[in-house]
Amino acid sequence: MDIEKMYDTGHQAFERGNYEYAIEMFKRIVMLSPEHVKARKALRATERKLAGQPSRGLGGALAGLGLMFAGNLKKNARKVMERCEEILAKEPWNKQALTKLGEAALAGEFSETAVATFEDLVSMNSKDLKMLRFLGRAYKVKEDFENAIKCFQKIQREKPGDIEAKEEIKNLAASQSMSEKWGREEKFTDKVRDEKTALEFSRDRVIRTAEDLENAILAVKDQLAREPKDVRLMMKMGNLQNQKSDYDEAKRYYEMVLSVDADNYHARVKIADLDIAGLEKAVEAAKTRCESSPKDPEARRAYDKARKEKLIYEIREYERRVKAQPTDLVLRYKLGMLYFEGGVLDKAIANFQRAKSDPKLRNRVQIILGRAFIKKGQPDVALTQLTELIGGRMVMDEDKKNALYFRAEALRVLNKHTEARKDLEMIYLEDIGFKNVAQKIKELDDMMKRPGAEEQAGQ
Repeated sequence: MDIEKMYDTGHQAFERGNYEYAIEMFKRIVMLSPEHVKARKALRATERKLAGQPSRGLGGALAGLGLMFAGNLKKNARKVMERCEEILAKEPWNKQALTKLGEAALAGEFSETAVATFEDLVSMNSKDLKMLRFLGRAYKVKEDFENAIKCFQKIQREKPGDIEAKEEIKNLAASQSMSEKWGREEKFTDKVRDEKTALEFSRDRVIRTAEDLENAILAVKDQLAREPKDVRLMMKMGNLQNQKSDYDEAKRYYEMVLSVDADNYHARVKIADLDIAGLEKAVEAAKTRCESSPKDPEARRAYDKARKEKLIYEIREYERRVKAQPTDLVLRYKLGMLYFEGGVLDKAIANFQRAKSDPKLRNRVQIILGRAFIKKGQPDVALTQLTELIGGRMVMDEDKKNALYFRAEALRVLNKHTEARKDLEMIYLEDIGFKNVAQKIKELDDMMKRPGAEEQAGQ
């Protein structure tokens, strides 16, 4: 799933009131792309929606983090930012954690994130001169000289004798004047030859047009020529080429990342996702051939082979991901689904049972667990899983309909035909077009008319 799709998924979860899942999506985005400010703002808003307003102040302790925050903040910027997000997940109003997040973003040259963070802090207290100073510095790094000047002018109004504010206003005005002159006299192609401007364009930006994409690629290439071992720039280039749909070139850049950082998890995931996409295309091509020549046994064999190759690759890949991140329950769920598809039921069930502890996955997991136990020949265990879900759902939504549908299947396997029919009838009365529920009811009716069916139904 690409970042924008992840954002859309998170936004949809927020709209449905599924705040935990929305937080998970937004958090993943900011870990992958620290300058995705829209996702970071959405993350903070969702955390605060879930937590409510702070009862006392906006502070909070950063206990035990002294060692992490000590030393080279520039070198450890991303780690510090990630640790701050862990704190903010529990205390989204924590002023100390927000301040440290902004400082780390500044040190790591994530100027968009720094600006957004210090704007948030200033909105909490517009007269906090320390935060205003940080915000001014962040605007300066972003080269938003106009807003930087406004910050230091406000500091000067509140504290007329502030020497730093006075000097900053003078220097920023000069920089603004030079920037405006430069913008009038030079074309973009000349600008990206300047190292400072190339770095500015190499940072994560919202890309709206094909021209924006090409300009971003040119800028990152220019910066990579100067910093050929910069892993962040290599990843950025890979992502841009991926966005351009030049998958071979994207893969080449991700492989460059691994040549510098052999254990880079994100690069390995990106490469694997490209490989999976390629295997999916092969499956679709084989499927099209099979459908156009339904009587050709060779076409069927090619289709089955393509599906098997894709499934084997995905299982091995997600086994690696789960090993690397054993507490990621979404990965557990995905691996369980792959095992289920491959008929490896015990391993599927084991992963589903772990994933079930995630509240946002629980309903889906209980349904698929029920199906797995039916396939495993344990319909009585399936009944327990599915009945637990059905009993907790007051509204006949998709989850409840699915649970009733598969509970009916478990009951049918147990020869409890009357009870199975009742479950299917409940769905039928609400949604006549759900799956093949009408056909299932007819099959049960026909079955119950056969000799001996009454005794089976009563068991």
